[in-house]
Amino acid sequence: MRRGDWELALSAWFAECERRSYAYGAHDCALFAAGAVRAMTGADPAEPFRGRYCSAWSGEELLEELGFANLEELIDAQFSDVPVSFAQRGDLAWHDGSVGVVAGRFALFVGEVDGAARLIRVPRAQWQKAWRVD
Repeated sequence: MRRGDWELALSAWFAECERRSYAYGAHDCALFAAGAVRAMTGADPAEPFRGRYCSAWSGEELLEELGFANLEELIDAQFSDVPVSFAQRGDLAWHDGSVGVVAGRFALFVGEVDGAARLIRVPRAQWQKAWRVD
């Protein structure tokens, strides 16, 4: 369940992550999204894998060890899907193999612009899937 101050907590999380460099196992799409969920709810959906991988390969190995074929399958197991058109601020969005956090008409994803670490805005029309964060 989302905390009473979830919107402020989510905004603070976005500000904290705005200029952090991408790093597997430290600041990647999964941990960015899980951090947003933790900020809004106090629950950490990444607890089983936080600190246990440091590369794409070791992340995939860990997902297999936990019984999931890929990141999307893990998210499916933790959250209920919602039609993209009904996703709201704080929900999760899927775009081209990455998970991001809905921030209105767009979702934020970990990435780079002109070589600088940033949160990338991806319009709703480009999402393939969304999940509700209660």
